[in-house]
Amino acid sequence: MATNSLSAWYFFLSVLYMLTLPYNCHPLTVGGDSIALGASLTGNQSIVSKNGTFELGFFCPNGTNNWYIGIWYAQMSNKTIVWVANRETPIRNKPGVLNLTTDGYLKLYDSDGRSIWSTRKNQKAIASKAMILDSGSFVMLGANNISEIVWESFLYPADTWLSGMKMWKGMKLTSWKSSLDPAPGPFSLEMDPAPSKTQFLLVYKDNITYWSTEEWVVDHFSGMPDMLNNFASETFRLPFVKISPTKMYFTYIQISKFDIVQRLVLYKTGDVRSFYRYNSSWINIWSVPKDLCFVYDICGAYGACNRNNLQFCSCLEGFKPKDKRAWFLQDWWSSGCLRSSPLYCSPINGTTDGFLQKNDISLAKEKAVSYSQYPTLPTCRSACLENCSCKAFDLTNSTPPICRMWFGDLFNVRVASNSQPVFLRMAASELQQSISNGGSNQGRVLSISLPVSTAFILVLAFLVIIFLLRRRGMLGKGGDMEGHELLSASLRTFTYKELRIATNNFRDKLGKGAFGSVFKGSLPDDTLVAVKKLRGL
Repeated sequence: MATNSLSAWYFFLSVLYMLTLPYNCHPLTVGGDSIALGASLTGNQSIVSKNGTFELGFFCPNGTNNWYIGIWYAQMSNKTIVWVANRETPIRNKPGVLNLTTDGYLKLYDSDGRSIWSTRKNQKAIASKAMILDSGSFVMLGANNISEIVWESFLYPADTWLSGMKMWKGMKLTSWKSSLDPAPGPFSLEMDPAPSKTQFLLVYKDNITYWSTEEWVVDHFSGMPDMLNNFASETFRLPFVKISPTKMYFTYIQISKFDIVQRLVLYKTGDVRSFYRYNSSWINIWSVPKDLCFVYDICGAYGACNRNNLQFCSCLEGFKPKDKRAWFLQDWWSSGCLRSSPLYCSPINGTTDGFLQKNDISLAKEKAVSYSQYPTLPTCRSACLENCSCKAFDLTNSTPPICRMWFGDLFNVRVASNSQPVFLRMAASELQQSISNGGSNQGRVLSISLPVSTAFILVLAFLVIIFLLRRRGMLGKGGDMEGHELLSASLRTFTYKELRIATNNFRDKLGKGAFGSVFKGSLPDDTLVAVKKLRGL
């Protein structure tokens, strides 16, 4: 009987899974390696480099209706995007037209003929042909001199540094906003703009540096001694050329004796990752900074970063993710968190805000405002409470104590054991709920275990299936382009890490069978799912 129940459950779950699959953009076909003067690319047309490594054409992130001209690895089933032309100006609903005009400029139009993107302002001269090279660079060759490159994509990179690309002082890599949106995100990788400086900086919103390679010394950056280990030194090099104190560049070169494809990416989470291709997958060689909590604003407002957690970011008690789907996919934590209940600020019917003591977090000290006139907890608390912009306070251990207050949204919160007590401003309703549910001064996250019978879940799954069938047999247009890999298969796959997050680390067991146990989980839209974990995994 138990085996029959589990079999029925797996059948219903399989049907439910198929009905909730995302729509995919149409697969792209291939052509030559160039666009002739007056010719165009449109729809599912594309060009491929002579060695078959890179392909240029239209793509849309899975689950969106936005189309872009981009470059990806042609021979991989999961299309890994390495360059995007119209990052900030997507074409809506359907592909447009990429045209090498008769006057020698490359222009992108939408389906209604509106101009979306052009090389005109950056071209050195008019062109006779556009061509994708074996290196992955998209170039335009001069009309008067066919060997002259009058424009090239390598000078206008997106988030990826390919082998052979020169990174000049003044150029930068810019992260994607999210895995579904190639628009420039808040993070950039660039050489220090100061004269004679050779270090690379990771910068947040163009003005806050949160990590550095430190200066170049002979054959490595002084802040990256790992570059000298055997694997790194035998797989890639960074030749450095200095023409003047303000004109210099590094080139990312993979060593030819190793038959592997490599790329370096400024990831959407603000860290730099180096990959090499193994069969049809990408293997992460190294990443910096090693502690993601060093990335500025990685968890957004009211998000706390914990380097030891499976999911680095979590919302402070009394808050919830602003973009739950992005947090579930560990995609764009910097969207931050929102209050579950609004603050009162001014007393209403005798009710006002209060403070939750937290002994396990630390706030950015550089953002605090210090007040010596409030040397006790009661006076510091009262002063913060009277100012609606004050969202947290603490009292230093100095002699005499100093009252520190944080105004506006709280950013760069870190989980820290045995930290100095911090007091977070909360709505009175949130404080009362925490107390009534046994909350402690540690801000413990509440967890509720719901015993659910197999029969109930089967009925629930059946009702959901009927509901989805009535909605044309398909739900939504979700999907993911983790690492800019556009899935050509129709099945939505989940990583083991995603499944651990969905099931709260396989906490609530529904039952077990011959090959493993089934656990209750929840997707970002609060849809209940069951996940089978095979024995011995």
